[in-house]
Amino acid sequence: MKNTQSFFKWDHIHFMGTTAINWENPYVYRYMSYRRVKEILRKREITFVSPKKWEDPYEKIYLNAKVVCETEKIPNIACLCVRTNPCENSDAFWNWSKIKKEWLVRVKINLYKLCSDLEKFASENNARIYLSSVNYKTKTYIANASKNEKIVKGSLEKSFVRLMSLKRHDFEYEDELRIFIVWNRTKKLQAFKDDGLLKIGCHLNCIERITVQPHIKDSSFDKIDYELNSMLGKKRDIVYLSAFDKVPAKRMLIKFPLNQ
Repeated sequence: MKNTQSFFKWDHIHFMGTTAINWENPYVYRYMSYRRVKEILRKREITFVSPKKWEDPYEKIYLNAKVVCETEKIPNIACLCVRTNPCENSDAFWNWSKIKKEWLVRVKINLYKLCSDLEKFASENNARIYLSSVNYKTKTYIANASKNEKIVKGSLEKSFVRLMSLKRHDFEYEDELRIFIVWNRTKKLQAFKDDGLLKIGCHLNCIERITVQPHIKDSSFDKIDYELNSMLGKKRDIVYLSAFDKVPAKRMLIKFPLNQ
């Protein structure tokens, strides 16, 4: 990712970790409930969440760490977790719908277009954006990471992002990339709510495909098809709806040229 910032003229986006992004095919993926996807399409917003809402205690073990420094404080932070691999046939992801009892979809996101929206937000709100590949480690490593000079180095902000990018080995199959929005403790963002959600305005053309969980019933599929068509209207960007992306022609929901 050498010189990525200067190449794209992104002044507020920083890259960390070892994930190499192919900017000729810059796609990332996120599994989400269909309910949440409808909200994104209706409001033209993507939601970043405070790590306080993460379920795994090992991922937020350093969230409330005390800093022995008079000049620096741990910054405010919100995160969007995405995958660098679609993992189309992974039961570990699709089975999430059975636990939550909701329809599940996989959203294909153009990372370049999303970064352009994030750069605009960061510029207007004096924030910084960090793209950091997740570092999968043992519980012992994570518990002692604050003493590790490879993790805690340079600025407090970057050290904190590295700590918040640690995850247990059990989840290595996820190939996760985390997108952090960071801003100073002294600044209050109007978009950041008390519930720990930070909503960022985005253009719908950063979403290029929506894939429905496999084996969904025809009646349910027809309902989804109707709802998305109603929300997106006549001028639509490229969005597909399918099961495992192997779909008869009649089930291709939307196929419009970009910028139509």
